[in-house]
Amino acid sequence: METYRVSSKVRDNNREYLIQTSNDAHLGAVATSVFVNGEPKETVNCPHPNDVSPQDIVSLVKVAHEEKKKEIELLLGAYRRALDSGSPDMLFHLGTAFHYKGFIEEALELFSTAVRIKPDYHEAHNYLGLTEMAAGRIDRALESLVRAVEQRPAYADYRNNLGEAYLASNAAKRAILEFEQAISINMYYADAYLNLGMAHI
Repeated sequence: METYRVSSKVRDNNREYLIQTSNDAHLGAVATSVFVNGEPKETVNCPHPNDVSPQDIVSLVKVAHEEKKKEIELLLGAYRRALDSGSPDMLFHLGTAFHYKGFIEEALELFSTAVRIKPDYHEAHNYLGLTEMAAGRIDRALESLVRAVEQRPAYADYRNNLGEAYLASNAAKRAILEFEQAISINMYYADAYLNLGMAHI
C-alpha cells in the first residue's frame, strides 16, 4: 500500500511545532507525530481496517492531521491566555496538560508563573519539581520538591517525588529517608517501596 504523508508547522513563542501524519501499512494505522524544535514529543496511532481503500486512507490521514493540528493550536492559544490571565489555577491545570504531553518548556513556564503569583501553591511546586526532573534539571527539581514537602509534609506523593529527586542527585541516604516517610504515611504505596529498594541498592 502506498504511504501518504501530511506535514504542518505551527510557530509560537520562539518554538516550532511540526506535525507529521502518515499511514503505516505494517501497523495498519495512521500515525501522527508532534515535534517541538525538532525533538519528538508525542505520537498517536489510530488503527484502521486492513481492507480500507486508498481513498479512505488519504481521508483518514487528512482528518487525523487536521485534528492534531487544531489540538496544538488550541493548546497554544490556551497557553497564551493562561499566562495573560494571572490565574494560578488556570496556569497549574494547563501546566499539567503540557507536562503529560511532554511539552516541558511550556509546562515549566506555566508552573513557574503559578508559584510566582501564589508562592504557597504546593501542587504547582510539586509539578514544577517533576517537570524540572523531566528536563534533567535535578538541582532545580530539588528546590521545588522541597518547597512542596515543606508546605504539605504529610503528602506521601510529595515525599516519594522528593526521594526520587534525591536519588537522581546521588543522595541515596536522603532519598531513603523520604521513601520511608512516604511509606509511613501510606503503607500501601508500592512505588515508594520499589524506590526504597532501589535506593538501598
